[in-house]
Formats: sequence, structure tokens, C-alpha cells
Amino acid sequence: MHTTYKPLIFLACLGLTGCVMSEPSANDADPATGQVTSASDAGLYAVRPYPDPGSVCQVIGESDATREFLDDAALLIGCPTQQRSAIADRMNEGARVVAQVRQWTLLSVPMR
Repeated sequence: MHTTYKPLIFLACLGLTGCVMSEPSANDADPATGQVTSASDAGLYAVRPYPDPGSVCQVIGESDATREFLDDAALLIGCPTQQRSAIADRMNEGARVVAQVRQWTLLSVPMR
């Protein structure tokens, strides 16, 4: 291979690696404000992670923002809205979206 092509190949590979999309983290900032919104900043009372201790979704307790969505036959959870894959996982498990509160998506998970 000619040495003049090596830098071009390197730049092409470098450009491609810069285009790889990664899953946003729970601490990603709101694109409009640049601010991170925690569950409590959104007026939500986070009880514990759901479904596992390291999960980004949270079991949500009663507050003014959630009172109308609480149900004895379902668990109310909230996931950061940018966490699309976590929300999709919960929906695949039977949850349904009931509201958006700031950058949090609230889902109702039927208790079996």
C-alpha cells in the first residue's frame, strides 16, 4: 500500500469511531437547559431502584405529582426519559406509560 493512503485510512477510521452512539447515562443533562434533573428535582419521591439495585428506574412514592397515578394493583415507577432502553424493557415486561414529569417517564407496572 502506498504511504500516502495510510493517513487517509487512519482519518476515515477515526471519523467512523467518532460516530458511534452510546447509551445515555442517568446523569445526562437536559439538552434544553444543560441541567441534570433528579427524581426529587422533578417533584418525585424515589423509594428504591427498580427492578434491581443498580437500575436507573426508580419505584416512585406518593407526591403531589404522582397521586393520581398510584394504584393498589400496580407499582408506579419512573425512569429518566433519555433512558429509552430501560423504558422499553419495562414496557416489554407489561408496564404502560402513564405520564411525563419533567425529564422522567412514569410507568405503571401491574403487580402479579
